[in-house]
Amino acid sequence: MKSKCALRVLASIGILALSATVAQAGDGGKPFAMPSFFVCQGINADAPTNNVVDVDLSVFGINPQRVKIGNGVLACVVAKLFPGGSTHVPCGPGEVPPACNEIAPIPTPSGSLTQEGLKCYGFSTGRKSATGTSVPNQYTVYDNLFGVDSGVRASQVVQYICAPANFQIGF
Repeated sequence: MKSKCALRVLASIGILALSATVAQAGDGGKPFAMPSFFVCQGINADAPTNNVVDVDLSVFGINPQRVKIGNGVLACVVAKLFPGGSTHVPCGPGEVPPACNEIAPIPTPSGSLTQEGLKCYGFSTGRKSATGTSVPNQYTVYDNLFGVDSGVRASQVVQYICAPANFQIGF
């Protein structure tokens, strides 16, 4: 059961990476800066009708062909992160800590400002630690693989935090 869940998460991350590759295609497939963290939760969404794609330019070196895309299993949205237990002090244009306390999402090893993908972390927290209003559990989602998908059901708990990441081969 755990391996099935992990496989679904990896497939979803692959779809996110694929959509990032599609977004890059206008610039020759070059990596680009993703200046945001993402929070993700499990969803139950239909598979797209035209659900066969080819993958190219994966930094992982795996470029499967005629990939059949299954049901949507993970939804991720942009989020700001700041140190736990503190009050969020947003960063304005050009501001950096200590003037604000947002965690910068862009990794910069070797001065690189581009990311090839996302690294996702599982986490757990009690329901009482969440803030905000009640969470809807049904959405209409628009994407370039499915189009308009109405009635997408989401879990009530955010399960993953994903950060832009650079992937370097070998050590």
